[in-house]
Amino acid sequence: MPKVPWVVLEVLPRMTDKLARSLAGGPCVHFARFRFGYGWISGECPNFVLQTPPPDTNEVPGRVYEGRFGPDTLAVDGGRVVAKCLIPRAAVSEPTQVSAIVLVDTEGDVIAAGSFLPGWIVPDGEFEVDCILEMKYARGENG
Repeated sequence: MPKVPWVVLEVLPRMTDKLARSLAGGPCVHFARFRFGYGWISGECPNFVLQTPPPDTNEVPGRVYEGRFGPDTLAVDGGRVVAKCLIPRAAVSEPTQVSAIVLVDTEGDVIAAGSFLPGWIVPDGEFEVDCILEMKYARGENG
């Protein structure tokens, strides 16, 4: 099974807003789905250049697959969320490249996104990516 070692995702402003509303008594934010696609990359092999997803994106470019998170696919590790995203066998009918992934919340909004070097999904194989979401914080002048 091809596996991208890991992808560090960008926390989109939409997620920051939703977390702030949650802390103020609004609805909680939960990951529900992930989407693979092809995009946020330029150049040609072996000189690919990964691009940062636009902060206002609400879709993965060139969507190839959408999956749901299961009970054992999300974990917290030292202030990071680790999401295991798996494309199962027979998800595509012909070899297909992917290079982008987004995480979608229960309201259907993309709240994290990232790109990686292209990988191939084949009809008789699985494809897995471990996504890492670092929960960053800002420090003031006094630390």
